[in-house]
Amino acid sequence: MVMDFADLKKAMKETVAAFDHVDLNQLLPIPTCEYITFELLRRLKERVPQKLTIRVWEGEGKWAELEETPAALEQAKAAIEEARALKKSGTPITCEVGRS
Repeated sequence: MVMDFADLKKAMKETVAAFDHVDLNQLLPIPTCEYITFELLRRLKERVPQKLTIRVWEGEGKWAELEETPAALEQAKAAIEEARALKKSGTPITCEVGRS
């Protein structure tokens, strides 16, 4: 599938703008690089039909990356909903990170 680069750029710019100069604690249940990646993928998929890979840099040599697969969006939604439920109940939240 083909997409005009200007349309992709606009979708990306508008999606990322929601994260710029805001309190990420109000936007996400856990404002980590991993959860930002989940939410960016979820929001961009509403606007971009192509397969996406999202990478969010946290520092030199540190990033979270999520490649869209058939189950990735569902896993991202489930992770965010689970984190919201845990945060609401006051349960401590931990994150497991895999390295490739």
